[in-house]
Amino acid sequence: MQSLGITYKGVTLQTMGDQRWYWGCENVPEELPGYLSDLNADPLQWIGCGVTQEFADEIIAEGGGHG
Repeated sequence: MQSLGITYKGVTLQTMGDQRWYWGCENVPEELPGYLSDLNADPLQWIGCGVTQEFADEIIAEGGGHG
């Protein structure tokens, strides 16, 4: 993420799929490398799966609802 210049508000580790979900991303380039994709997820749907209610509320308030 750093090498691409992407900043983010937080990350949720998903060990089952060996994934990291980055929330509140900014400076995302038009084209992403093949190993990255836009999650387009509602953080409220992931409460209890690595996302807390407080974190979801914070991300939504800042306009970064997509992972």
